[in-house]
Amino acid sequence: LMVVMVLLKCCEKVILAMYKPYLVDQGFSASAVGEWIGFHGTVASVVGSVAASYLVDFMNAADAVKLTVVLRFLVFALSLVLPGGSTAVALQGLAAGLVTPPIYAYLMEAVQSSPHPVT
Repeated sequence: LMVVMVLLKCCEKVILAMYKPYLVDQGFSASAVGEWIGFHGTVASVVGSVAASYLVDFMNAADAVKLTVVLRFLVFALSLVLPGGSTAVALQGLAAGLVTPPIYAYLMEAVQSSPHPVT
């Protein structure tokens, strides 16, 4: 699971770094893309993080990571078929926010249950 998380975060960084130039290449203005990512994406990411925080309360962290990673890929696929714009950016932000709390919860559980826990 740790390898999957590392791969997920590395791939996510590469994809998100290229997402803004992709939208500009699709004909959207740089100011519109900046607004969408700066406002809509951030708000959606916070909503996703709050929702995922509640999810971690109801299931163990490893299962929450697995579920949110699958949701992340499904939302990413959905955002590819939607016309570009604020909806697609908001979906990307929501999905990115969903993954983060379970990953951190899982990492904290792994450290606490290790033979040499960090105190």
